[in-house]
Amino acid sequence: MPTYTERALKILGYAMLAITISIFINFTFFKPETTQHSKQAFEVCSMQMCDMKMPARKILASEDKKIPYFEDTEGNCIISSEFFSPEIKGYADAINIAVKLKKDGTVLYARVYKHSETPDYYQRAENIITKTFGININKDNKPADIVTGATYTSRAIIDSIYLSAWRFTDLLANRQSSASIQSQPGNPATIIFIAALLFLPLLRIYIHNKWFHGIWLAGVMLYFGIINNFQFSLESVRNLIKFNIPDFSPSQILVIGVPLSIILLGNYYCGWLCPFGALQELAGRIIPQKLRINPDKRLWRIIRFFKFFLLFAIALAVITDFYPDLVYADPLPAFFSVSSENHYLLIILAALLILSLFIERFWCRTLCLSGAFLSLIGRIELLKRIIPTKIWYKLYPLKPGLCNLGVVSFKDGDCINCDYCTTGKPAAEEPLTTTKKSITIISIFSLIIYAYIIFSFVQDKAL
Repeated sequence: MPTYTERALKILGYAMLAITISIFINFTFFKPETTQHSKQAFEVCSMQMCDMKMPARKILASEDKKIPYFEDTEGNCIISSEFFSPEIKGYADAINIAVKLKKDGTVLYARVYKHSETPDYYQRAENIITKTFGININKDNKPADIVTGATYTSRAIIDSIYLSAWRFTDLLANRQSSASIQSQPGNPATIIFIAALLFLPLLRIYIHNKWFHGIWLAGVMLYFGIINNFQFSLESVRNLIKFNIPDFSPSQILVIGVPLSIILLGNYYCGWLCPFGALQELAGRIIPQKLRINPDKRLWRIIRFFKFFLLFAIALAVITDFYPDLVYADPLPAFFSVSSENHYLLIILAALLILSLFIERFWCRTLCLSGAFLSLIGRIELLKRIIPTKIWYKLYPLKPGLCNLGVVSFKDGDCINCDYCTTGKPAAEEPLTTTKKSITIISIFSLIIYAYIIFSFVQDKAL
């Protein structure tokens, strides 16, 4: 039975959800439109490339379109990838780049003037733009350099510059341009991720084995984490609630695919497909069970509300535009692309990994804000409501009583469908006593960690 404290926190949680929804509706549907004009940004960027002297504005006719570009006093041209290669997408959406080049196709300089990439991805990839300087697109091969951990962003920057210059020189010479690049060749990670979303529910029906789960998590951490940095984060939540859905891109798969699958089948993303969740769980397997800290379930059921309160506060800051960039304080997207120079993030990552050795999935249970959002929508489970109960629990024979993560009933939104309970994994043998002191200690510790995360984010923005 839920305690008085749990019931009070639950009521408070629903009240916060109602407040968030009402504010969201007000700011989304009744707020005057205030969009930034990309063309003006392109003009400003062009002036900066010409020592703040306004270059001559010119027009290129392409079929039924008129494409603007600029020309300086030396005959060099400044074009925008927004007009010449709009189909090239980064991780989130198109990256608009102003490119200064000679009429023979030699790239002199380039600068990004608008993008929707996660700051950490963009910071890792932005220096690759210099690889295009001095290249003649009619004679030289396209640079093959790709930044690990920011694959989509770095590839989009190179492709956008190369394809834009190629098409511009063709049009300038009155040639029918057939220039094209197989945009984001493949994105095999995207295809594999979609396949995993579709087939995991079937695998879970037939395979209930913790060794299989461990091998699977190792693959998720390596391929979706270290290699591709494919991570659902607070930024994904922001894009979903703001209806900022880009064209087909890795970001779109996360923004739409993950919530949709969870609404249908429950939150199995956190237990099977989250790279950082996989890293935590694998780290936790290093320490023998007898050395682990296993507070009882009542403690976790109270402490977990901390992440919902944080989610509520950040949601208000983003929805009201009080501090929209606060979504980037979520460190999840940066964990697998962290630079050795980012000392703040390295300290956070080290602290969370050490905690994960002794407290199972500490980040997931107390601090993961995107996980809090997924647990909210995970309670819907549409297919579970349609399929007869006996059939559903025959397919997924979950046993909440054996869960070590604080789940005590089938209606609990914090279930991540890890399926450990189906293998008969015992609950903690000697749970600690839930006291106000232990709750206070973990709450304060969690608050310190997230305060440090936000502090490091603000410091980074100030530099």
